Amino acid sequence: MTIRAYKFLTPGSRSPFTGHQWEVPGATGEVGWGVAELPLRHCENGWHVCQPEHLSYWLAAELWEVELSGEVMKMGCSLVAERARLNRRVPGWPDRIGAAFMAACAWRVRDLAVREARRAGAAELADRLAACAELGAVTAVASAGQEQVGDDEVAAMFGYAEDAVTYTNDGDPAAVAYVAAHAADRASPEPGQRLLGNVTPFQLERVWQAQWLTKTLGLAEVADG
Repeated sequence: MTIRAYKFLTPGSRSPFTGHQWEVPGATGEVGWGVAELPLRHCENGWHVCQPEHLSYWLAAELWEVELSGEVMKMGCSLVAERARLNRRVPGWPDRIGAAFMAACAWRVRDLAVREARRAGAAELADRLAACAELGAVTAVASAGQEQVGDDEVAAMFGYAEDAVTYTNDGDPAAVAYVAAHAADRASPEPGQRLLGNVTPFQLERVWQAQWLTKTLGLAEVADG
């Protein structure tokens, strides 16, 4: 039995944290299995990959579909496996889909900043930010707004909006997603907003990000093969 999962790698198909060079499928198709010694230990031993719902925590330059076999354990935001091999590179990432993802996250931060400004009674600033039709305009308004507004929370949200656009321009999806999650965590709750259990706005934003990626990239859920 094999399990399908996903792995983000740096350019050249290397693991972001260990630098391990993964064997890449070529014209001959399948590659050999990488085998880890047991017992599996999170961040110490085993092949670390992720399920679709945790994609946004691990963003990097290359996204691969991975096959797992042997012992597989769920640990935090990862699956840790005894055996793993790359199956195929997911098309569209980063390329056009990475750019669209960053823009979607940046606009969500802009909307949070608008909402926070309205909450604090800074209607003029909120209107100016809401009227921005391009991310470049968001940068200008958010930067000036931090100096003009007298509310620290609104200033912080405008700072997040500016940072999100900056990282979008830099082409850094991981940083944009991280900023968006922290902005969601700091923003005042919407009227009637309820969180279940220990779920935080940060985690909910990560869920939205992962769902966006899963749908837009056309990824399959983790399943037995």
